[in-house]
Amino acid sequence: MYDESKHVQAEGNAVAVSGGGVGSVATLQWLRAGSSVVFSQVPHGKTLTITDVVLNPQRDVTAVHTINLAEQTPNGGSRLFFQFMVAPSATQQAHFLTGHVIEAGKEVVTFTDGNLPFGEHISVSLNGYLPK
Repeated sequence: MYDESKHVQAEGNAVAVSGGGVGSVATLQWLRAGSSVVFSQVPHGKTLTITDVVLNPQRDVTAVHTINLAEQTPNGGSRLFFQFMVAPSATQQAHFLTGHVIEAGKEVVTFTDGNLPFGEHISVSLNGYLPK
């Protein structure tokens, strides 16, 4: 559970593009609260606990898409940990009491299903925290 004396908040953002495939995998870029430190890979000796997920379809979304969140290792292996259905103009949100923990050296990536139409954009925002 988040404890302000022990943790620092972080926000991650990316855009998932419909169509699936390797080229449409987006790595979340994380920003530590109160600083300009940006990272994609969880720093050495730290863990990232994800507490909130918000998915917003952009104006070009005309169909329902499955949005996947996965943790990716430095060697390219990945493990899916959340999957959401997002309809046009329907924001999806999830709030987790304990959260999902991403280990040091791993990245959070997002990608969609391979369904048509291709090239539609869904904004992905995650909140979480790291140990200080």
